[in-house]
Amino acid sequence: MQKNKSDPAMLLLDGKTRPEEVFTLSQWEEEELRSFVNNKILRRLTYEMLPKRYEAVAEAHPKTFGWALQDSSSSELSSEKLTTWLQSDFGLYWISGKPGSGKSTLMKHILDDERTKEYLEQWARQNGESGARLIVASFFFWNSGALEQRSQMGMLRWLLFQVLEQEPELLPIVLPSLWIMQYRAYLTVGPGAAWTEALTLGMLMTAFKRLTAQQEIPCKLFFLIGGLDEFEGDQELLAELFNDISKSRLPNTKSSVKLCVSSRPYVVFQENFQGYPMLKLQELTVHDITQFVSDRFLGNGAFKKLAAREPQSTTQLIDAVVSKADGVFLWVFIVVKDPLKGIRNRELEPLYLRIMSQIDSVYLIWASKTFQLIRAAREVVPQGFSLVHQDFLTIAELYFALSEDRDSSAMKRMTQTELDIICREAEYHIAARCACLLEVTNEPKMSKG
Repeated sequence: MQKNKSDPAMLLLDGKTRPEEVFTLSQWEEEELRSFVNNKILRRLTYEMLPKRYEAVAEAHPKTFGWALQDSSSSELSSEKLTTWLQSDFGLYWISGKPGSGKSTLMKHILDDERTKEYLEQWARQNGESGARLIVASFFFWNSGALEQRSQMGMLRWLLFQVLEQEPELLPIVLPSLWIMQYRAYLTVGPGAAWTEALTLGMLMTAFKRLTAQQEIPCKLFFLIGGLDEFEGDQELLAELFNDISKSRLPNTKSSVKLCVSSRPYVVFQENFQGYPMLKLQELTVHDITQFVSDRFLGNGAFKKLAAREPQSTTQLIDAVVSKADGVFLWVFIVVKDPLKGIRNRELEPLYLRIMSQIDSVYLIWASKTFQLIRAAREVVPQGFSLVHQDFLTIAELYFALSEDRDSSAMKRMTQTELDIICREAEYHIAARCACLLEVTNEPKMSKG
């Protein structure tokens, strides 16, 4: 909307408005009308159950995840530090983690910590852009929630609502047709005008792209979106949307949009977010898990008595839990619920069933064979070798074990280049077909004994 230069009280709805459609309003009436139209659209964008996923995410243990927002000069845990990115002009940061590794808890910690806003304010003020307002919006996908909590439409509605509620002047820019329609309806019918326009995915997608591209109102947008793997839809299209937004900017302009996203390390996200700064959560939480286990165990009266009698054994138990966790906070949480009774398998079963349901039916037989081979490999230690890790099977050995048309002699005839190619192929298959229940590491699996 723009003012008629000849009369500040004459309102032009857009550049195509005909003279007979120009309305004369007092300044007070104009402000009241704009506020009414804005609030009506905002109420339409919001929906019930929105905070439920955020509230359901566990708070970080007081002594965990402190490293995530430490000043980049004092933290050595990641070469692609989150704090550096928050202050920089790069568009997207990916937090990758295995199931149960604490991704949602970390995302909630980042969202709630005051240091996040301080770092983002530095980004917003870059290059003398002191007038650019920082706007933060978040969304957590939740595959156990209502449709809106696991759909693209639900995400777009909630992100748009948060941004437009903080900066209502963006509404005529982001949703121009809808805004004009409501404006005219008020003038012709009054405040009781019925809402006739349905919100569609196409409309919301267009609005979101307008929002991230607009330059009329100076603002810096920070989106924090958790659980991309829990999105119920085409994850490729979702990843491409974030990829496009993080790269889109007008020539000779600085980025006005930042996205921090989290997911399991699915191939679709690896491919779309390749080259962006990232962290692998399970590789950075050993200290956090150790602290959590120690605090929970030593906070148990019976365990304290046991530690007093057998300090070496209790220390070994804590070390064993941390080692077996392999970065999975959820497993640790269940184990330490009752330190002296151990894990309740029935509490893990729903988690594993949900993860297994995400394996494409086409790959179920392949995945089953792979799991059985890994299990067998753990139970059989070749003569002359000692087991260093729980899973000593190399990726090349797994590839040949699964290949019905090859035998072990074929590996001996291969060049190193050919072997590297099949290892990369096998690693890709594991990531795509095993729903993150298996992962490939670069650590040595066996040592000569």
